[in-house]
Amino acid sequence: MIKSEYKIVLPIKFSAACERLVESINAFKTETKFKLYAVAVCREDDDEVEALDKLSKWLDRNNFYAEAVIRKGNVADEVVNFAYELDASAIIINKETTEPYSTKSIGDISIKIIESSTIPVVIFKNSLELNEISSILLPLDVTLENRKKISNAIFFSHFFN
Repeated sequence: MIKSEYKIVLPIKFSAACERLVESINAFKTETKFKLYAVAVCREDDDEVEALDKLSKWLDRNNFYAEAVIRKGNVADEVVNFAYELDASAIIINKETTEPYSTKSIGDISIKIIESSTIPVVIFKNSLELNEISSILLPLDVTLENRKKISNAIFFSHFFN
């Protein structure tokens, strides 16, 4: 199913790698209508107002136009739950290391998000500029999940123009 406006969830952890991903998204130009949601998850005992203020200032400092969302609890669970509630089109995360072919190229939280989400999770390497993407490889098998895979591929082909 093709949506008229795509909803993209971007977990924010206030790191340099996350700032580079935001720079890539800011530099990316597309005619596809999409809305970004920057989600920061804090501990149960943290003040939500302070956390929202910190996230809003971080977004402003990075010139990133996204709706700021604060959740409390387990990071992976809250990111996935928010994406479900939103009926998001995708969750975007990035690599944590600069090692080119490491099994530890993404963190434990990212792995938990990938394992528990039925919403597509896109992983970008730190140095990737989104406007550098020119093709999508879509491996298909002979299962009923292909309809969903094809729908997701259509979304990404529109998103990356």
